[in-house]
Amino acid sequence: MVFFPTSTVPLNIFEPRYMEMVEDSLKDGTPIALPFVDPLRAPDAMDLQIIAGYGDPTIFMKRDDGSQVVQMKGKGKARLRKVHETSKPYLICDAELIEDIADITPPHRFALNRFKGVLSKWLEANIKEEKQRSVIMANIRSPQAFLECFAMCLVQDPDVRQVFLELNSSDERVLFLQKLY
Repeated sequence: MVFFPTSTVPLNIFEPRYMEMVEDSLKDGTPIALPFVDPLRAPDAMDLQIIAGYGDPTIFMKRDDGSQVVQMKGKGKARLRKVHETSKPYLICDAELIEDIADITPPHRFALNRFKGVLSKWLEANIKEEKQRSVIMANIRSPQAFLECFAMCLVQDPDVRQVFLELNSSDERVLFLQKLY
């Protein structure tokens, strides 16, 4: 999964190490990064250059079997760096925060509006409940949030989504999507 900075996604957590990670994150206020690439499979796992979305978890529901439904609310993106050796069963990395340019310049607004029409049609065709569609659209409060929602819904290839995440401005994302659509 590619986790975008403005998204909120539900996760089913059932592995004990990830349940511990969520509990630790809630206890110390440390955000969780969700990289698309497994850091241990990176060419140099001790000096990473992986870009990932990060956010804060909220436990939505605990099941009788111990598993959890967690909502991850995006906060930003970061370049994951060095992996630390710890006694924890999950990875802890240094991270360099990456600032996005969220605003869109006037030359790209026409294309953005065209993409809004495409997303609206996609939502009508794929989400039958009008209330659900309304909630999705009401939570899109910026060009960056819209573009990330568009990518989550309409870009099916996770490698392409990762490239989209790594772009640093809404203008770059519009240009990228214009090449795809």
